[in-house]
Amino acid sequence: MSERVVDRVATAEGVSPAELEARLYDAVDGDALDSLVAAETTAVTVTFEFSGYTVTVDGDSPASVTVEPAE
Repeated sequence: MSERVVDRVATAEGVSPAELEARLYDAVDGDALDSLVAAETTAVTVTFEFSGYTVTVDGDSPASVTVEPAE
């Protein structure tokens, strides 16, 4: 899931993931995010800011990532 977040934000910025100035680990623990979404025992929604965007990860099956410009 953490890779999908980086890919979606990079797409929104029109750059490759390697070109993003911000790093995901500065916004959220990527391993913890991956574990939360992989644990299919409960539905989880996580929202955080990353690289000028508000990112919402919805862990329901199938998991989804929404990226919107931060206000």
